[in-house]
Amino acid sequence: MNSAARIVYDYFQHRWFLSSFVLTSSTTWFSILSIFGKDLGIHNKQNDLIPIFSYITWTLVVVSILFAILKTLADKYNEKSKNDGQYVLEKLLQSVNSGVTKKMNRFCSYIKKNNESEVDDPFMEITQPQEQIVSILENVQITLSDLFGIRRNCIGISIIYKHHVDWDWLCNIDNTGDLSLSDILSNPDCTAKQIIDGKKSFIFHPDKRVGKSKNEYVSANVDDSHNMIGSILSQDISIGHDDFRVVLNISTYGQQFCEEGDEETKKKILNILLPPFIMRIQLELALLHIKYLREIGLVHRVGQLDHNVGSNYIKVPRQPIE
Repeated sequence: MNSAARIVYDYFQHRWFLSSFVLTSSTTWFSILSIFGKDLGIHNKQNDLIPIFSYITWTLVVVSILFAILKTLADKYNEKSKNDGQYVLEKLLQSVNSGVTKKMNRFCSYIKKNNESEVDDPFMEITQPQEQIVSILENVQITLSDLFGIRRNCIGISIIYKHHVDWDWLCNIDNTGDLSLSDILSNPDCTAKQIIDGKKSFIFHPDKRVGKSKNEYVSANVDDSHNMIGSILSQDISIGHDDFRVVLNISTYGQQFCEEGDEETKKKILNILLPPFIMRIQLELALLHIKYLREIGLVHRVGQLDHNVGSNYIKVPRQPIE
């Protein structure tokens, strides 16, 4: 159902009198004709309606039919939206449950293993935020693939961050590897670079070609092999610490999430689909920072300060994009 038709229908839906009038107008008109037609003299000698009343009759019939079709389409659309919404919620619940289950299993395993032994620092041993973030991003990839019908190996997800020192990769899920981190940081047209520079808090182009035309995307080799078909999203997901900046990047290749002008799908992605995952990632980022502070405190006691603590880069091997 296109937006113009939906606007018209919504207009009538919020004005019950007009909606009732349109639905009953043709029936009321035919009742008037059958009861009062002869008394009103609206027929000619051939017993046909005179032109003006004939026009009114046909107008009411056409309007009633169009409104009935419009209502049917609206009901069908609303039902589809309801089903789509339930499906999205189911996928979100499955993904969140998967991540929490992995974390809970790790905690239970640690408790079982160390139940009868002295524990030095359980927080440092069982807290693995980077591994958990990788698990979350894999769930993001699976969810996006299921909801939008995009193959998993055509969805690249990465996080770059700056934790006290220089910018670095935190993790990659099926990243193409065409652009190095130095390429991203040195090119002002790169999507992530614009987020890093604070020009915007997020950028989302369902069509990369539009992003490139606005100097908000730099194509990689794999983009050229797919005729620049794909979507790009980059968002600042920092947790409020000046020395801890984090940028999430999601890119598709050969397939798009939606068309550039599809505001409804864009809002669904930005306002419904991603926020639960981003909050889970931010929770692990907070744990990563706390773990870093604990490690620094332990090292201080022997007089050694390693600013690279906690900056090990995790990369998940990807399948080739077909």
